[in-house]
Formats: sequence, structure tokens, C-alpha cells
Amino acid sequence: MRTDDESTILLVAVREHGSPSYTRFDLEGVSALADQAAVAMKLATARADRQRMLLLEDRARISRNLHDHVIQQLFAAGLDLQSIESTVEEEDTVRRIEATVTMLDNAIAQIRTIVFALSHRPGSDETVRRRLIELTDQLSNVLGRPVGLSFSGPLDLVVGPELSDDVVAFVRESLTNVVRHAHAKSASIVVSVSLDTLTVVVEDDGIGIGDATRRSGLQNGAMRAEQYGGGLEITSGETGTRLTWSIPLRHEG
Repeated sequence: MRTDDESTILLVAVREHGSPSYTRFDLEGVSALADQAAVAMKLATARADRQRMLLLEDRARISRNLHDHVIQQLFAAGLDLQSIESTVEEEDTVRRIEATVTMLDNAIAQIRTIVFALSHRPGSDETVRRRLIELTDQLSNVLGRPVGLSFSGPLDLVVGPELSDDVVAFVRESLTNVVRHAHAKSASIVVSVSLDTLTVVVEDDGIGIGDATRRSGLQNGAMRAEQYGGGLEITSGETGTRLTWSIPLRHEG
């Protein structure tokens, strides 16, 4: 059976030892069956390719709509609230406006993450964004609820393969500690790139570090940062833990 990629698939017909030999009619029937099977395979492949193209087109359309319309509307709403804030004198109202603006900023960051995931193509290079998205998806199932993940800045332009490995390893170690020791209900990750610094912040609402086992598990993260001239800052209490992993980007060649 010949396929579209010019490879050959063999259809083998067997009979028990001692049985009568195949007749010409038998062989022609088998040959016809092979031809029909080859046509069916080509049709199935074409149908699968069409479905895949339709899916990619839908993902691209959704990605464009999110980026060109939803994000812009949220951004405009945030600007309006900030302009209103300057005319308000009540402190309580100002705090509520600031909290709402922060929520809008977080929503924009999360939508951008979704847009990136939708625009990903199978077989493309595995960027640090893609690796972190896949990692948090895996650990979200263990944690019991989605891990918040947001990005800021041209992350994939400045983070090379070696640094990408260390960033992913730090996030994996941190989230593993959250799952095993923190008894947290939620966790979030913010990865940001400024002019000269890469910062990764991992937060949870668990019981704090305290446990020596969990602290020892963070030593690797600190060592990973130190090799780039950076460091790991740990803020922990009874209501949660915040890990801030930062390095100067001038060390990334």
C-alpha cells in the first residue's frame, strides 16, 4: 500500500500449512483490499490534517481577539480608574480603586500567558515560557487548583537555554516544596524582566517554611542564583511564603 509520503506498507495474507494455494481470484481480492485500505488511510490523513488546520486557525483567531480587543479594553479600563483616582479624596475609595487596578493588571498578565500558549506550535523551540506553562500545568493537578503564572518583559529574548534550565529548576523545586510541606491552598509565580534584571517570585498561602527540610530544599535555588551573581530572598510567616529569585542579566551570555 502506497501512502502520500511514498513509504510502503505491507498487507500480509497468511494461510495454515497444508491449505490449498491461493487462487488468482484470491490474490486479486487481496490486492483490491490493499488498494481500498490505502485510499482509506489517505482520506483519514487528509481529514486529520484539515481538522488540525481548522484548530490552529481557531486558536490564532482567539489569540488575536484576546490580544487586540480584550487586553486593550482592560488596559483602557485601568487607565480610566487611575484618572478617577486622582480626583478622589476618601482613602478607602482610593484603596479600592488601587486594588481594582491591580486585579486588572493581573488579569492582563494572565491573558497574555494564555495568548502565548494558544500561539504555540508543536515542534517549535521550547522556550522558557512554554516550559514554565507546562510545569505549572502538571503541578496544578497535584496542588488541587491552578497555579497563577504571569510574565512581564521580553523573557524569551534574554533568557538562553542554560539560564532557562536554572529558572525552570528553581520554579520546580519551589512548587514541589509548596506541594509537600506548605499545606497551601494556592500558589502563584511572576517572572519578569527589567532592563538588567531577571526576577522570579514564587508565593503561596501556606503555613510558612519553618521546617528544616523545606529550607534545605531551597539551597539549590540560592546556589543557582549565586552562580549568576544574584540571590534568593525568602520572606515567610504563618500566612505564607514569598521567594524572590533574582539575577543580573549581564551575566547571561
